[in-house]
Amino acid sequence: MKKIITIMCVISTLFLASALFAAKKADRKNTVNRDVSFSGDEIGLSFGLRGVELLAAEGNPLESMEVWVGMHIYVMPELFIAPELMGMYTDRKYDDNGVESNREVWKTGAGLGAYYQFSTGGNVFLYAGPKFEFKYKSYKNEEDSGSEVIKKTIDATVLAVIGGRYMVSESFGIFADFGLGFNFRNYEYQDRDSFHVLTEDYTDHYYSFYSYKGQVGVAFYF
Repeated sequence: MKKIITIMCVISTLFLASALFAAKKADRKNTVNRDVSFSGDEIGLSFGLRGVELLAAEGNPLESMEVWVGMHIYVMPELFIAPELMGMYTDRKYDDNGVESNREVWKTGAGLGAYYQFSTGGNVFLYAGPKFEFKYKSYKNEEDSGSEVIKKTIDATVLAVIGGRYMVSESFGIFADFGLGFNFRNYEYQDRDSFHVLTEDYTDHYYSFYSYKGQVGVAFYF
């Protein structure tokens, strides 16, 4: 539980720090409440919190989320490239029908998107474009008896992303987007009993349609 609280504090700090930085920068430039436009040479830093499952596993909300940190690199006023990195770790003890268990989940990944954007007026920008993601997830569930289940997944995904951003100032914006696409997954599963004897071990590959359930975040620009 302490680790979960720590992670949430870090996420909150990143969002708050970016907002404060951008607000101070905007105040120095006296750009608040002015119409925002992009010249095509901006570079932005983004922080996003994404939901990837409708329901969290075993009641742990962090297992259904991903934290992404990325950049918005403008090559022209209407086009920007967005490389991203993701990392997430949760560690939770819980009771499963009287059996004490501990679950560890590691997630890491990288993404690259290219987006066309246009202004709708009022400092609101819409954007859309393709994105490629590569993600790795490791799941380990260990019971007090010593038995454990280990799952590992590797995902390669091509997405079509659509979203919007409201620019509070020339240097700070709030965004939300949604992605839908096609996913290839490599899945590994191992099950060991209380004597650490391997009782089940297999690997599978499959394709599927994929969506993340929405991402919200902040971005500030230099």
